[in-house]
Amino acid sequence: MFRKLLIILMFLTIPSWSLATDEVMTIQGTVHTATQTVLSSDVVATLPAAIVALARRASAVFITCEDADIRWTVGGVDPIAASLGHILYDEGSIRIVNGQWIRTFRYVSAVALTPARLQITAEYNN
Repeated sequence: MFRKLLIILMFLTIPSWSLATDEVMTIQGTVHTATQTVLSSDVVATLPAAIVALARRASAVFITCEDADIRWTVGGVDPIAASLGHILYDEGSIRIVNGQWIRTFRYVSAVALTPARLQITAEYNN
C-alpha cells in the first residue's frame, strides 16, 4: 500500500511540462474582443480594423493559421508570397506583443489561390 502511495505521489510531483508533448502558451491579459476569423488571399491584407483601432491598448494579439500557410511582415513592408516575409505554417500560431507590430502586421497567402483561415484574438491588460 505504501509503495502505491509513494508512486502516486511521485507522479503528482513531476512538473506538468515534462509530461506535455505540445507547446504550452500562457495568456496573461484579458480578452476584450471576440475572436475574429479572416481568410488570406493573393492580396496583401492587414489585421481587422477593430483590432488595429484598439492596438494602442492591446498588449498582444494571438493568431492561429488553418488550412494553408501565409507569409507575414511588420513595419510597413508588404509580404511577397514567393519570397518575402515570415512563414506561418498551417496549424501554426504566433503571439505579437508589440503595438506597432500589431498596427503594421500584413499577410498574404503563401501559395497563390490557396487561402488560409486566420483566427485572431486581441489581448488587453486591465
